[in-house]
Amino acid sequence: MATTDLTGTTDIEPLIQKSVSLHVEMVFSRVIAGHDLHRQGQILADLAGHVRPIVTTHLHGLTADSMREAHRLAESGRTIGKTVISV
Repeated sequence: MATTDLTGTTDIEPLIQKSVSLHVEMVFSRVIAGHDLHRQGQILADLAGHVRPIVTTHLHGLTADSMREAHRLAESGRTIGKTVISV
């Protein structure tokens, strides 16, 4: 399981028995730490319109079938881009 900008407390104990790993990325860590906000704004402005995610597969509904299909695609080793499950 992955998340970005996890705030507050999260009880991950139910996940431990499932051998789930939790990966957290703090997207705004540099902003919060007070780094050069103006320069970061310039970088984001320069990237706007040039960077987009590569979504190759779009599955609909968070169901057992869609999750099985997403896992099958990931485990095939042939997927290019992201597989998105719309909820």
